[in-house]
Parts: sequence; C-alpha cells; structure tokens
Amino acid sequence: GGWVTVDMGAVVINGAGADVRVYQATSNEPVTLYASGSPAGPFTLIGLREPCGRRGAGTFSNFCEFDLAAGPLAEARYLKVEDGEIYPCLAGDTLTEGADIDAIQALNYRP
Repeated sequence: GGWVTVDMGAVVINGAGADVRVYQATSNEPVTLYASGSPAGPFTLIGLREPCGRRGAGTFSNFCEFDLAAGPLAEARYLKVEDGEIYPCLAGDTLTEGADIDAIQALNYRP
C-alpha cells in the first residue's frame, strides 16, 4: 500500500508506445501508476498492478512500462507510483514488503 508521488521536472506526453518506465530492485513485484497535471491531483489510473520484472541489456534493475493513452491522458507532470502487491512479499519472494522503486523515467516528454 505504500506510494510515492514525483514531479518529473518536465511534462510527460503521450507519444508512440510506452511513455513511462518504472525501475525497481527486486524480482517481479507489481506497481500501479497514476498520473496528474497537479501534485494534489486528481490522479488518473494508467496501469493497475503491472508486474515489474523485465530486464533490459545493461540495466541492474527490473522495469515495467506504462502508456498514458491507457488513462487516457495527453500529458502529465506528476506521477504516483503505488505498491501493487496484495499479499506483501509474495511476488518478490523477499523478506521486506512492497516494491523497491529505483527510478521513474519519462520516455516521451516536453521540457
């Protein structure tokens, strides 16, 4: 149930394909992503309990990707990432609860 809201420092825009990538340290713990134009919201659901277990070449962390079109949103500056595990420790097979967020990357953005 933990979450973090981040100011991306730029406007994330709905471009071709995925617009946001969330990195986390553990195996495949799911996360939920919300997006908004304001830090206080309202926030729009972009993806619900997406498994973050993909690993790219040359990356230490696992990741999952989200498309603002799922909202559907044209743009957002603030992203809220929420732990998506219903049963803590189950998906990640870890001793600690919840997702371990390393970074949130805008793949399509406007400064």
